[in-house]
Amino acid sequence: MTPFDLYNRLPEREDNDLSVLVGYYFNHIPELSSFLELDKQITADCQQVIIKYYKDHYFDNRRIWRLASVWYDQFPVMIIQNAGLEGEEHHRRFITDLPRYHQLIDYLKGLLTRQAVALNDIFAPHTDIDGLDMFHGHSLDSLFKSVGQPSLVGIWPYTINSN
Repeated sequence: MTPFDLYNRLPEREDNDLSVLVGYYFNHIPELSSFLELDKQITADCQQVIIKYYKDHYFDNRRIWRLASVWYDQFPVMIIQNAGLEGEEHHRRFITDLPRYHQLIDYLKGLLTRQAVALNDIFAPHTDIDGLDMFHGHSLDSLFKSVGQPSLVGIWPYTINSN
């Protein structure tokens, strides 16, 4: 599958929740040092950055398989993968538009002294990337089976008796 193929696929959903870009053990935008820094620069109503989820599956309340893309000003910038416990066991990014990626960083952090981006993270949109839609034992078109339902009230789905 190529990034171009994925970008043209209809996503399951879209939002602008940038918290999916940073976890405890991963950062899909390492040029920004932390989520706290991201949080200071971005508000919840950020409209220029859109996350398109092609698959965002929760096996239970903590284990996930996510394949999504990040768009800036209505153009695709990169593809992100997360899987396993809290999405931390597997995480990877595929930057497909480096100039627009730098614009995204500039947007998120103001004027940025550009840091080197690892060459193995940069891909042309029409390059067939082995494993783009298949990682951590599943593929985008796999039949996903949940172990349990994700909690609708937060990550702690249990009530505590006060007796």
